[in-house]
Amino acid sequence: SGQSSNIEEGYSMNYIRGYKVGGIFQSQAEVDKWMADNEDNTENYQSEKVAPGDYYFLDQRSAPTKPGTFYKDSLDHKINSYDQVYLGKTIPGFYYGFNLNLEYKNLDFSCQFTGVGDVQRINNVKMALYNVGTTGGNQSVEVLNSWTSTNHSTSMPRSINGDPAKNYRFSDRFVESGAYLRLSNIQLGYSLPQQVYNFMRNSVSNCRIYVGASNLFTVTNYSGYDPENDNYPTPKTIFMGLSVRF
Repeated sequence: SGQSSNIEEGYSMNYIRGYKVGGIFQSQAEVDKWMADNEDNTENYQSEKVAPGDYYFLDQRSAPTKPGTFYKDSLDHKINSYDQVYLGKTIPGFYYGFNLNLEYKNLDFSCQFTGVGDVQRINNVKMALYNVGTTGGNQSVEVLNSWTSTNHSTSMPRSINGDPAKNYRFSDRFVESGAYLRLSNIQLGYSLPQQVYNFMRNSVSNCRIYVGASNLFTVTNYSGYDPENDNYPTPKTIFMGLSVRF
């Protein structure tokens, strides 16, 4: 997406860029005070319909005044495309993994862990299921905690048709850490003892029975389906088999 294909000197390739949430208006007085000092020029923003329960977004930058620059770091109290800033990187800072192999008599056990760190990703699940007021599709149960006059939520804005405050514009609320540690593979095997091969007159030299699983669990703070890919989550698989050498 355009939010994660940004290239700019001084930043990681294909970094994530968007607005930053400042908070949720908890009263009409807060709305009035913010409106007196700021204006939101985002497309389709309807200032006259903004009310308690709506997000307000941070003023980060202003329009450039020097040739060859993309923005100016000074604030202008106007919320527009220049206020979309760095929110995270899509290229992991590091990869890691470790293996464990154990054998005892005829039993063998192995497992492999893999992981990544220092990386952020866009939570496509939130973008699809937190879009109250913009679509008629399914919603997350977390939407039931939306701001109301009796539930002054500080994390979920009010549910309002048409989204006049553009609460669902792309912002840091949809960006999370994509770091994880995954049990990629685990396997337990048993090789038949030599007496069995002797009984079979060594027509078989080795016979191993095993059971195992792939991607059994993932340790992560990411709240979407999968920290690698929400559209095609890594499946858990359980398997068993028989290995025979003649």
